[in-house]
Amino acid sequence: MKNWPRKHNQVFHEYHIIEVSVICMAFVACFAFGIFLRGIIAERDMEFWKSLVLTPDPETCALCGSGILYHPPVLVNLSTGEAGELRVYDPDPRHPYEPAEEQSTGTFSFLHIAGLTGYRNTCNHSCCVTLPETDAPIAPAFFCRACRAMLADTATEGFILADLYNLSDITAYAIKDGAKHTIRDYDISISAQAELGGLSIHVAGLLTANEG
Repeated sequence: MKNWPRKHNQVFHEYHIIEVSVICMAFVACFAFGIFLRGIIAERDMEFWKSLVLTPDPETCALCGSGILYHPPVLVNLSTGEAGELRVYDPDPRHPYEPAEEQSTGTFSFLHIAGLTGYRNTCNHSCCVTLPETDAPIAPAFFCRACRAMLADTATEGFILADLYNLSDITAYAIKDGAKHTIRDYDISISAQAELGGLSIHVAGLLTANEG
């Protein structure tokens, strides 16, 4: 009976040692698994960047190779190479890359932009499009190496905004929640739309035009 406290303390001490050992083993296992995961991610990142550099140039770059100028900002789908203007003004019949002097008003129409559907409101010269929540990575085969380098500085997945009014000086803009950009005569605001899913891009024109 006198030895019971001593035996109890010994058992407790041994249990404590086992408990600490299990915790240490679990920590080591988690640490090793983390290193393993980082290795996989690093390998995938390396493969991605290799493909970005080594993929041959396409016959026609989806960004700079069309030769088409756009006055409004352009939405570019990095995974498909599709691009579409975020139009808020009627284009000039003779120079489609410039807004017409007289603008229609009081209409609401759908826009097909880079594989997505947006809408245009001529009452306040604005348009809006909502992006999907899932972002696919850039497909290098659609873009030339020079454009890939420019795009990679902005985003490597999903969509970007581009200014294609001067094809020798293309500028890319990131699409992030809360971002605001001004491209020439257009104010752009980006916000999260939980009820719609993804980010919503709203473009408002700043020009004062004759309305017809």
